[in-house]
Amino acid sequence: MCWTIELADSASLDSLRRDLSDVQLRFVTGVGLERLKIRGLDLLGTNHAKALSGGLYELRVRRDPELLVRIFFTLIHPSRLVIVGGYNKKRDPSELRQRREIKAARKVIDQLQGRS
Repeated sequence: MCWTIELADSASLDSLRRDLSDVQLRFVTGVGLERLKIRGLDLLGTNHAKALSGGLYELRVRRDPELLVRIFFTLIHPSRLVIVGGYNKKRDPSELRQRREIKAARKVIDQLQGRS
């Protein structure tokens, strides 16, 4: 099965665009998002993806030692995944930043579902 991947809006990956070099961003999109496109939710339970709760999932893209990215996504349709946010955890690994990014991703999900 090939999964469809969309951005919730043009700002979904702005944080990554600011925090990553062009080479790193190409790695994230070329390797991380391509892996998600091919395997989708089958990545859950591996080192590459994790279900957070409430329909929010986390894709983990790592390229030691300089890259540790989290991309948040949700399932909108059985084969359609929507990217709702992401950040470079290597740049700011704090618990506060993680909670803030997850909260922002949940807000986007609520908007997509018409609950805002």
